Amino acid sequence: MPEPAVLRDASAVHGPGATRDPNAKVQHIDVCLGDSVEYHKTTGFERFDFVNNALPETSLQRLDISTRFLGKRLQAPLMIAPMTGGTERGAAINRVLARAAERWQIPMGVGSQRLAVEDGSRARYYTLRESAPTTMLFANFGGAQLARGWGAKEAHRAMAMLNADALFVHLNPIQEAIQGGDQDFRGLQVRLQRLCASLAADQLPVLAREVCFGMSHDTCTRLQDCGV
Repeated sequence: MPEPAVLRDASAVHGPGATRDPNAKVQHIDVCLGDSVEYHKTTGFERFDFVNNALPETSLQRLDISTRFLGKRLQAPLMIAPMTGGTERGAAINRVLARAAERWQIPMGVGSQRLAVEDGSRARYYTLRESAPTTMLFANFGGAQLARGWGAKEAHRAMAMLNADALFVHLNPIQEAIQGGDQDFRGLQVRLQRLCASLAADQLPVLAREVCFGMSHDTCTRLQDCGV
């Protein structure tokens, strides 16, 4: 986690319900590059070992790890998760990642597009199709924005910036609480259900992702009930 001083800075520029400060996006990049931010809780994979087959009847060149997702073929079941955006520095990072996603034919999502939806002049920082003409791209904004009244109009705007294939709604109440950001998530489930129904009419998939802390079985069940 970032140092407490950094968190206080973030709360100063965010504020509950406030428009995000672009400088906070630059600060987030600096924190990730310069501070100790690794998450120490493991995935649990260390409890498992592969059973080695020392006498294989196969060719490694014939192994196929490609898969289909949302109607598109991917070369591997991997994704470059939503990272950054909203500033020139964030756009430069995303363009590098987009070229990598195109090279390896794996999907990619951008960081929250809240800044650009609220300030259209920043939409240029999310233009990635030139770098990734055939890659599956995900637009992204927060559940907190849905709770504050966002809906299909904002979703279409976010997706149009990227010419995106699908929309991520990121869920981060703990992160928002720590940063002093959005604090009111009442009505989120109903609004998410409405968003999914509206975008489904246009055959636009909505996916949910949690930031840092995971999702419980109950949360996943309720998300499915919403149409995610």
